[in-house]
Formats: sequence, structure tokens, C-alpha cells
Amino acid sequence: MEPIRIQKAMFLDEGFSLTPSFGKDTLSYNLIVDTSVTSIQISASTADGNASVVGTGNIELTGNSSDIAVTVTAQNGSTRTYTIHVVRQAGGATPSGQNTTASPAGSGSSSS
Repeated sequence: MEPIRIQKAMFLDEGFSLTPSFGKDTLSYNLIVDTSVTSIQISASTADGNASVVGTGNIELTGNSSDIAVTVTAQNGSTRTYTIHVVRQAGGATPSGQNTTASPAGSGSSSS
């Protein structure tokens, strides 16, 4: 039986992007946000309609760093946890996608 995992992507508020880019077999990600960001919105979908996902929704950020666990549980009880390491620092990303410091033209990224 194939392990239960997030099928397509974990989606964040517009303007944020995971490093590395989401891959269903990658379990650990980094996200740098500006110090003004107090929460992020995370959503995810699974390949199996009988699996459940916890750790999504509006996540409050506290302190300079937070680890967010998004756990997928299969119908048989097996789990897989994806971790997002969030660091809040000056000049990081904001929900509008605008950095608070100057960046070279064309350096932003978008996902589909």
C-alpha cells in the first residue's frame, strides 16, 4: 500500500512560498516571513478521500520561529507529518507578496 501523503500541494497565503517547493515526498520545509506577520493560512488536500489532515487553517505565529506540523492520517491509522519551519525576520515575505526591503526586479516567485 502506498503511504498516505498530501497529493498536490500545501497552500499558503498569497505572497508566501515554501523552500524547497512542495513535493509530496518531502517532509520538511522552511518559510521566512516578515516580523509583522502574526499568522499564516495553510491548506492541504490528500490523494485519498478517506484520509484526514490536521494542522491546517489560520496558524498563529509566536516568537521569532515556529514549527508547524501538518499531519495526514490514513483510514488504517498510519500517519505522515509535514513540518514547516517558520522564521520571522525583517525583510521577509508578507501576505501581499511584497518584501519590506528592496529586491531585484523579477526576483519574486509564483506558484500555480
